[in-house]
Amino acid sequence: MILATKRQTSGFGAEPQFKKRSFPPVRHAIWQDLLGREGANITLHQPGQDVQTGGSYGAEGSIYQDAAPLKSFDGMYPVIGSWVIGHEEGHAAGGMGIRESGMPIPTNASQFVPHLFD
Repeated sequence: MILATKRQTSGFGAEPQFKKRSFPPVRHAIWQDLLGREGANITLHQPGQDVQTGGSYGAEGSIYQDAAPLKSFDGMYPVIGSWVIGHEEGHAAGGMGIRESGMPIPTNASQFVPHLFD
C-alpha cells in the first residue's frame, strides 16, 4: 500500500522505499490527511476503482502520495511494519508486525501479528 510513511530524509525520491508526496493529485495515488492514522480517511486512487476508508481526521488538510500497489494473497493484503528502539549495545529492541486486510488499506481493525527478534 500503501505504504505511506511520514519519514523522508532529503527530498523527494531520496530513498526508493519512501514514496513521493505532493499537494496536486498524481495517478495511482493515495489521498490522506496530514495528521491521520491507522488507515483512517484514506482514498486509494487506482485504475478503474477508488477505495476509501472513513474517519474523523482532516481538519489539518490533506496531501497526495504515490501509491505502491499491494499484492493480494488469497484475497488478503499483508503489510509489514518494523521498528528499532535504542542505539546502545545491549539496550536496543526491534520488532515487526504484519497487518492483513481484505482491502488494500490496512486499518486499526486489520488482523495483526506481532514478531519479536532477540
